[in-house]
Amino acid sequence: MSLIIEDGSIVVNADSYQNLSTARQDAASRGLVLASDGLIAEQQLRQAYYYLTNSYESQIQGERVSAEQTGFMPRSNIFAFGFPVADNSIPAAFLKAQVSMAASINDGANVNQADTETQELASFSVDGVYSETYQDKSSSKSVLPKMPAVSQFLYPYTKSALNNGGAALYREDYRIGCY
Repeated sequence: MSLIIEDGSIVVNADSYQNLSTARQDAASRGLVLASDGLIAEQQLRQAYYYLTNSYESQIQGERVSAEQTGFMPRSNIFAFGFPVADNSIPAAFLKAQVSMAASINDGANVNQADTETQELASFSVDGVYSETYQDKSSSKSVLPKMPAVSQFLYPYTKSALNNGGAALYREDYRIGCY
């Protein structure tokens, strides 16, 4: 089933911000890899599209322009780098975020896995050598995908960036979608 591309005009049943060809070009230019099988790569782009919406929408400025849209873009009342973003556009950063997420999915990130484990730190030491231990039945490995590149691409469009004047990405802001 071919991707249905949201181009900013509120496309019915859209499930991606870009077609597979464009996504592959972007991925290749940045050293990322999407699945070689086109159907699987399209599924990864769909997963990324919906994961972006479900995980990042609450952090993005503005509001959807239509109740009919399936993703969180386009939006009205959104600013980036001090300029308004047209409410009928999908900025390039969102396309790059989608490809980055799809590549992470291709690398094994599971965006559908529930957070069933916690990271409960038992002790931590910095005496010249880094050390940490975790409580029983706890893990140092997060079960949710960490995709900092996605957060970095989307940061200029977040409420935090608007409130901070877009000047910097603070630790509190960086946690967006990284857990």
